[in-house]
Parts: sequence; structure tokens; C-alpha cells
Amino acid sequence: MKISCHLHKRMSERNISYDVINLIMSLGDFSKNGERIILNKDTIDIAIKHTDELKKRLTNIREKNGGTLVLANDALITSFFHYGKNHAKNNQRKNKEKHKRKHYCHTSSAPES
Repeated sequence: MKISCHLHKRMSERNISYDVINLIMSLGDFSKNGERIILNKDTIDIAIKHTDELKKRLTNIREKNGGTLVLANDALITSFFHYGKNHAKNNQRKNKEKHKRKHYCHTSSAPES
């Protein structure tokens, strides 16, 4: 959207940054006649609530060292958290792999005569 010289002047006079303009454009609602974009207090409160919820979700994912989605042919195939090397789930997985290897080696050995 184009920005008029008048807007630049008013932004300067009223100490309104481009970040504020972008927030109003992103979160605000058009007036009935479509001449204004209005970001009111109620909408701001809803946005803050959603931001708090987003922060909780992101914190949860961060505690697991992030997450990954695996894609193939425009479809989601699987998802997983990264966890740390010393995380209990990774240790369980390693123990299962060791057990499978031991079991595999044991079953693949030649029978005794």
C-alpha cells in the first residue's frame, strides 16, 4: 500500500512508527465504509491473549529443543521433537536399538552342533 506525504508528516508529529502502522494494518478491522482500519482495545486484548498462548506453546517446543515435520509429495508424513542427547526418550530409544542389535546378532549366529 502506498504511503502519502501526509501520513509521513503525521507519523513524525505523533511519534508513530512503521511497526505500529503494520500492526494496525495486520490486526485492525475495516470501518463500515472501508475508509479506515481500526485497531481497538478489545482486539488488542484478544491478540495479547493469543500471543500469551503462542508463547506457552513455543516455550513447550523449545524445551524439547524444537520440532520437525517430514514432508513427501505435499503430505505430512511424521513429526517429532528433537530432545537432547541425554533425554530419557533418547536413552530409551538407544536401549531398544542396542537390544535389537544384540537380539539380531544372537539370532543370526550359526546353530551349535
